[in-house]
This record gives sequence, structure tokens and C-alpha cells, in this order.
Amino acid sequence: MELKKRNTFLQLHILTAYPPSNLNRDESGMPKTAKFGGVERGRISSQCNKYWYRNSDIFENLAKSIRTRHYVVLRFAPKLQELEVSDDEIKVWASDVYNLLGGKVSDDTSDNEDEALDDLGAEDDAGKWVEFSHKQAIVIADGEHKALERIAQDIADYTKKQTYPEYIDRVVELRKKNIEKKRARKEDGKGKRKSQAKKNEAADELMKQIDLYSGDYSRSADISLFGRMSASHPEWNFDAACQVAHSITVHPVINEVDYFTAVDDLNKRGAAHVNAAGFNSGVYYLYVCLDIRTLVENLKGDKALGKNLVEALIYSLITISPGGKQNSHASRAFASFVLGEKGAVQPRSLAAAYLKPVRGENMIPDSINALREMKDDFDMAYPFAKPEEYIFDVHNRNGKIEELLRFCTTLPEFNA
Repeated sequence: MELKKRNTFLQLHILTAYPPSNLNRDESGMPKTAKFGGVERGRISSQCNKYWYRNSDIFENLAKSIRTRHYVVLRFAPKLQELEVSDDEIKVWASDVYNLLGGKVSDDTSDNEDEALDDLGAEDDAGKWVEFSHKQAIVIADGEHKALERIAQDIADYTKKQTYPEYIDRVVELRKKNIEKKRARKEDGKGKRKSQAKKNEAADELMKQIDLYSGDYSRSADISLFGRMSASHPEWNFDAACQVAHSITVHPVINEVDYFTAVDDLNKRGAAHVNAAGFNSGVYYLYVCLDIRTLVENLKGDKALGKNLVEALIYSLITISPGGKQNSHASRAFASFVLGEKGAVQPRSLAAAYLKPVRGENMIPDSINALREMKDDFDMAYPFAKPEEYIFDVHNRNGKIEELLRFCTTLPEFNA
């Protein structure tokens, strides 16, 4: 069977050994777990892994998004203050930006209960703008953030009677029309149902300008890789080019509890603090799949940026550890084994290699053997789907990072 090659999928199968650690906690503070192959495994969620990748030094020089509930409160309104815009004007323009990012208009009486995870208090510098905090975290691309900073400058020029772009006048006029329509509805007694969306033409006009300005900047690296979903603006959605599985141990684990005390330096007979903390240890299998065509599309065809982004991702996958409880455990680790694969056929995880838990003293060699056997079985059963491969094996001193990176970035989508 021959398949027409339309796309390249890059797959990474990674084994990393962590000593006693608590890299990713559940709601009780214990390390996360999952049942697989009938036994309890240690688990690190994909959200946890991706958080530490995107916030690592490796991604520092790449354009990244801002993930926050307080963009208007802590970025947009303070920017207008910095530009000496009056508080009254700030409130009006902040309301428009709040709405275009998915906020509810002030007279919406629908259920607004929400768990206060990171609410700002009145004592904060931006406390007076706290009404513009969103109920859920929103993801602002780097280009959109820069576009909003330019819009803030346009607003400042408008309020100071300086030269400004004409879209500002359209926003002001549409805002007036919105107010007139709202007043007319109240006078006629024709209010909208709570569940109905309330269109805000002024916010929509601003959104068009954001899209225009943001076109001058590179796409955000993390959004291009891991995607974005916006319920309020589906046109802002991005399909994730990179799928990251939950890491699981190749063997069973039993979460343990560390009972500890802090000695009182002035009263040696007593303890200043008594507590307990959970931990486990193990060899974790991580599977990652990267859809190269989707990545290039997300980056607007910027192949050079795509290549740099793949390199940054590979470095992160093999050298970045989650930061949970690192001060207590110093459990940072590099990958011991990486199997890189690339091909045009639908990718597949090799997690089935560990349905039968690995046991014994030679944990890493046995884990590698189980992974290779599973791959050989798939290749034999589906010869038309056999991908190219590269092996980076620390314990057998096989392979080099430079060669792994070359293998992962030598792709037709980057060279066409």
C-alpha cells in the first residue's frame, strides 16, 4: 500500500528518570497518578509540562502570549495611565477592550459567580480597574498585545487633540449609537433576554484594528504550538500543531509521605513546624506529536521561525523539568532516551509498550527494550506506515543532540 505524502508528523518518545519528587500535585497536594495496565502510575499532566516549556529560558527569545484574567486591569489601563489619559476616558476605552476580549457588559445580570483564584484587592495599584477582570483566563498573543499598545497610543493622541487614525472616530461614533440603542430599548420596555449575546459594534471595530496591527508581528510561539480557543471570537482560534501526552511512569508507583519538622533554634526541645508532604519517583514515558503543516500555517508560512521553534521545543522536551517542589527535592533531570520519528502517516503513541509494567533493577535498559519491541511490532504490522527514526540514548552513548535536532528540523515543509 502506498500513501500520498501530504504532511509530515514529527513524533518524540522520551524516557526521563526522576528521583523522589512531587512535580505535579493534585488537589490534596499528592503527586498526580493514573491507572494504566491495571496498576497505579505516576503522572505529570500535559498542561504542567507545557507550562514549564513555554516559560523556560529556551522560549525566552521567542514571541509568547500572555495568559491572564487581568489583561485590561494590569496592562491596558496602566498603559493609558502612563500615556496621561484621564481616568474617565480610560474607563470608557477599557470597557470596549474588556468587551472585545470576551467580558460581559456592565448591565448583564446573568450568573456571575466565580471562584476567586487570583482576585485583585483594592490595595493593588490597579485596584480601581478591577471591574474589568475576566471570569476566565484569556490568551493574548504577543502581536495582539503589541497592537493594543499601539491602540493605547492612538487613544492618547485622540484625547490630547493630536493627529490620530480615523478608526478612532468610528469607534466613538459606534459607541454613541450603542448608547442610543440601549436608551431606546429601555424606553420601549424591550430588554434582551439574559442568555442573548449583546453586540458591541465599538468593540468589534477595535477588534478589526487589532487584527490589522497584529499582522505586523510574528505569531506567538506557544499559541502556534499549543493552540488557542476563544469562545467569544472563534476567528481567533488556532488548532494546536503540537499534541503533548500526559507523562506516565513505565512501572507501578506508590505515593509516599515525608513527615518533617522544622527545629526551633531557640528551643531545641520543641519543633517550630510539623507537616507532611507527598512524593514518588520513577521513569516517565512522554509522547509528543508535532503536525508540521499546521505549525507552518499557524506561523503564516514563516519556515525559518518554524525551524527555530521546533529546535526550542526539542530542547525543552529533553532538558526542562516541571518546577513543582524543586526546592524540596532538587529533582531536575535530563532525558535518558529519545526516539525521534518522522513520516507522513497518522502518528501513534507507543504507550502500549508499558501496559505490562516494567519491573526490576535495570529499569531504563528494560524500558528502552520494551519501547523498541513495541515499535518493531507496529512496523511489522503496518509496513506502509513505518517512519524514519533517530535514536538518542544517553546510557549507551548513542546519538548526539545536534544530530537529533538536525533530524527533527530536516523536513520538506521547511525546505520547500
